[in-house]
Amino acid sequence: MAEENKYTLTTEKGESLTYSAGYTGKGTAVYPNADVYDGDFVEGVRQGKGKYTYGAGEAPDRYEGQFFANEKHGIGKMFYSNKGEYFGI
Repeated sequence: MAEENKYTLTTEKGESLTYSAGYTGKGTAVYPNADVYDGDFVEGVRQGKGKYTYGAGEAPDRYEGQFFANEKHGIGKMFYSNKGEYFGI
């Protein structure tokens, strides 16, 4: 894995990992670009209920809802910095 692609995953038990492969449970992944995913993992993949925050700053955009195969899936809510929110598919 290239150095720039590394991220940290903190499991619900407080373990700190540099990858999520094979991990099932709740966790928080912090990516090099300051994005953060906090939610469910199944076999190392973002899957289930979660929250994804895009970048850092005072009020970053974020998505809260369901994930499937590392992608936003189904009904969720998107919060846009200083621009409102969207609820739907």
